[in-house]
Amino acid sequence: MFPGIDGFHWTVGHVIFLSLFFAVVATILATLVFAVLRTKRDFRTDQAIELCWKSDFAELPECDRRCRAPGGRSRPDRGSSDARCR
Repeated sequence: MFPGIDGFHWTVGHVIFLSLFFAVVATILATLVFAVLRTKRDFRTDQAIELCWKSDFAELPECDRRCRAPGGRSRPDRGSSDARCR
């Protein structure tokens, strides 16, 4: 039961439970606020595109990573034997 509901009594157990409950809620809300603020900052400073590139690059197969440059250009000077890089 929560305060304001008929039959609620302030006991030590209720105080501990409510303290822990609201600490978890505050932690989740603070995490969400910081994530939104960082996202807004990244979009404002154009870092979002760079972060997406790094994420996509990490998922590429090894043969494709060697011949890729930031921005999607192929790099034949990277020493790849793959014909698509030349």
